[in-house]
Amino acid sequence: MKVSFSIVFCILCIFGFDSKAQVASYIDTISQSELKSFLRSSQSSQLNINYEDLNVYYTRCEWEVDPAVNFISGNVTSYFTSDNSIDSITFDCSQYLVVDSVFYHSVLIAFVRENDLLKVFFTGSIAALSFDSLTIFYHGAPIATGNGSFETGNHSGVPSLWTLSEPYGAKDWWPCRQNAADKIDSVDVVCKIPFGNKCASNSKLVSVDTSNSKLIYHWKSNYPIAPYLVAIAVTNYDEFSDSVILSNSDTLEILNYVYPEQISFTRPALSVTPSLIQFYDSLLILYPFSKEKYGHAQFGWGGGMEHQTMSFVGSFGFELIAHELVHQWFGDEITCQSWTDIWLHEGFATYLAGMAIERFKPEEFYAWKYSALQDIVSKPNGSVICNDTTDISRIFDGRLSYRKGAYVLSMLRWKFGEDLFTLSLRDFLSKTTLEYNYATTNDLKTSFENVTISDLTQFFDEWVFGEGFPIYNIEWSRTENSVELFVNQTTSDPGIPFFHIPLPIQIGNSFMDTIVVADASFSGQQFHFDLNFKPDYISIDPDLKIISGNNKVREVLPPGSIDDLIAIYPNPSNGHFEVFAKTNSLKMDSFSVIDYCGKMVYSQSFKVGFKESIDLSGLPAGIYIVEIETDLGQFHQKIILIK
Repeated sequence: MKVSFSIVFCILCIFGFDSKAQVASYIDTISQSELKSFLRSSQSSQLNINYEDLNVYYTRCEWEVDPAVNFISGNVTSYFTSDNSIDSITFDCSQYLVVDSVFYHSVLIAFVRENDLLKVFFTGSIAALSFDSLTIFYHGAPIATGNGSFETGNHSGVPSLWTLSEPYGAKDWWPCRQNAADKIDSVDVVCKIPFGNKCASNSKLVSVDTSNSKLIYHWKSNYPIAPYLVAIAVTNYDEFSDSVILSNSDTLEILNYVYPEQISFTRPALSVTPSLIQFYDSLLILYPFSKEKYGHAQFGWGGGMEHQTMSFVGSFGFELIAHELVHQWFGDEITCQSWTDIWLHEGFATYLAGMAIERFKPEEFYAWKYSALQDIVSKPNGSVICNDTTDISRIFDGRLSYRKGAYVLSMLRWKFGEDLFTLSLRDFLSKTTLEYNYATTNDLKTSFENVTISDLTQFFDEWVFGEGFPIYNIEWSRTENSVELFVNQTTSDPGIPFFHIPLPIQIGNSFMDTIVVADASFSGQQFHFDLNFKPDYISIDPDLKIISGNNKVREVLPPGSIDDLIAIYPNPSNGHFEVFAKTNSLKMDSFSVIDYCGKMVYSQSFKVGFKESIDLSGLPAGIYIVEIETDLGQFHQKIILIK
């Protein structure tokens, strides 16, 4: 355990030392063993945070930053209640931040540091359920972890500063309780910055004042907020506003801070925001922060981050703008209780951004689904649930947390239909126990079960908690107006023996088609479908509604019927023949010629498999037997070679 000079100073001040010089003189007179013994009387050897019994209901953050300097100074005041009597509180606070002092009722109190924890000690016990507060003064050059935490850089040579605390970075730049089981009920952010800059942050801008040649931005949030969603961004922004009418007839401001040299591009790109807000506001529930704002702040990271009421974005594509907006519902209003359930943020933002593409750019939706699905099935295993929350790259795994999570929603939408799917999302978002709070995957499951009156244990066990995906091998046969299907399924990962999902199958010919559903409960299950047309082909999941990969379709033909599926012409011929399959369900592999003595006189493999040219001009005139190997069996036909 490291014991800093500031810690000793704050502890000794309680005992009458009123200057750092006196403290330094005193330290010189005591041994290390005496000092350690003194500190042990005020703390245990290991610091732990009991997040559950403390409610931080208000936080006031007062910071001073300069975008040209990687440095922050200021103070954070936390107002709290506790379920139990307490004599200390522990905060998350990076060891690279220097804590100068902690005040309780204007009195310095003791604190100790251990790694990235800060424990403060009250002079007496605080009674259970009483309201109280303390203020931490600190400074330092934050060491960024994860996706950025606290960063300085520049755009076109102009200094810029921004924060991105998800998942574990809030402690890197301000003392907080970043993994708390409850959100901070309200927050004030007061940020002092150099002239020529603007400060973007959460919620409502209360004021911009001047003091000692500095600007002071005051932002206020009256909605509960998770500590990792508190953010600032500072540079020489251009600022512009838009507005949108919400479903409750209120007008919401859309406030944007962008780099001045890019405003001619960014302003038109952000003009889609009102339509997107109205789309989600009507599809889901009322925009969750309707009494404050929504907006964007441009920052120096390649993607985006859904800071509450103001997303930070590094680019301005339609899908990214939609994705970060969706997070205001899924991530900000309702936040995953553990990063194990990060798909409740990223899977939802990914799929609902896809739904925006479906709504506003329908010609791009199939390609969007195809790309996502190809990524999901590019590896044989992996769960939607994050099984290692210590690995940031696993938390934000694009294949699993984002795209596979999105496709779980696609399958629920397919399984239950538009109305029940939408009602289930609304039920989840509007539950009084969840709104502006934390949730788990089981909370989502409960909402879908309540609305659809279904037991979804099997579905979630297979598709969310389980790994892998199904691989379909369908054998089919046809009559004049019907088909028989045998739906065979293997799985990419042996952990799940069988995936249960209604399987959409297209049956058609050159003139018409239809979609049937094979809801198989075991591999090899047989299905019969009557039709009003003669079928020529079947296709598995043509609209890409479910997760599956490496699928195959094979038509099972009656004995001898394969001869009707291949043509050779002209016949007779002077040696140049064309061979082609009459149906796309047949693939030709190789071609052999046998003379009337039974000897093979020619063979070749097919490159294309449905149409090939054969040159037999080097053979003598006569009658031959052609033998073609196909994926449906052997084909035999007599040919005549003339000279």
